[in-house]
Amino acid sequence: MAAKKRDYKSLMQELQSLVAEMQTENLDIDAVTAKYERGQQLIAELKAYLETAENKIIKRELPKKGTIV
Repeated sequence: MAAKKRDYKSLMQELQSLVAEMQTENLDIDAVTAKYERGQQLIAELKAYLETAENKIIKRELPKKGTIV
């Protein structure tokens, strides 16, 4: 079964939570490494989310302006 695509807000909340945990908790290197890797995955998902949103906006604006941005 495919994983449900999460919204921007929930992805950002998870990332902020990871950062807070890494800053405040006394974690061993394995835990820090796992949290760092998860953070990188979240950043990639957030970037893709924003790029998709940007492309949608550009497609909507393109017919109005008649020029390529």
